Amino acid sequence: DGEHVVGEAPKAGQTLTLDARFLQQVARAYRLSWKPSKFQKVTIGRMSQRVTAPMVRDAIVVAVQERMGSSSDLDVALGGGDLELDLPTDDENSVAVSAINFDPHSNRFAAILVAPADGPPVIQRNVFGTVYEMAQIPVPKRLISAGDIIVADDLEWQAVHLTRLSGNSLTDAEQLVGRMAKRPLKAGQILRQSDVAVSPVIHKNDLIRLVVKTGQMTLSVQGKALQDAALGQTVRVLNVNSNRQLSGTVIDAGTVAIGFEAVAIN
Repeated sequence: DGEHVVGEAPKAGQTLTLDARFLQQVARAYRLSWKPSKFQKVTIGRMSQRVTAPMVRDAIVVAVQERMGSSSDLDVALGGGDLELDLPTDDENSVAVSAINFDPHSNRFAAILVAPADGPPVIQRNVFGTVYEMAQIPVPKRLISAGDIIVADDLEWQAVHLTRLSGNSLTDAEQLVGRMAKRPLKAGQILRQSDVAVSPVIHKNDLIRLVVKTGQMTLSVQGKALQDAALGQTVRVLNVNSNRQLSGTVIDAGTVAIGFEAVAIN
């Protein structure tokens, strides 16, 4: 009838099973005409609302940012794995950090979680773990084959732990767009300088223009590239008129500037 207590209710989100023996004891205690069978069981459940793992991590991130005095993008790894909490349905579905110790040298923390965030806590839990500073970097969003020229549409931005980056990691899209993949690049792969090369604008055996400037005079003659070369790189070329090999600098897709010593270009 709702006026008599026969046992402690399960916690929010949990269930409690009452076996036949317990049911028989209750029936006798309250002089009920009902007698359960020896195999009969009753399962009682209590509804709840879930404080999710992302909510817990966000609360810790906010507490660490306040302690650091920084708004850096952070990720949290809890010791023992992700944590979720079940609150009764009549409480606010929220969580906060009531106290935290944070070591900026090791990025380790110990904190006390309370739920709900405001008012008397229904749940209080001690947690510990590690905080990682994050960076947004460009990575391939699909497989890029060796020799392909990387375009902006080949890339997407991905958040990664700073600890995964090294001095030669590429963190700017400008370091990638227009470059050539030296090997197959997988989707989501953190790229390094050794993974790409400057895209050649002159290829071996291309017919090109050789120019040399001296004072107000510019001389030019037809030549042939003896190797691939990118803009600004040094390249070996052949003066097709004199059959002389020269060395120059690529200044555009069809032109190589050569030194003054080659003025006798013909």
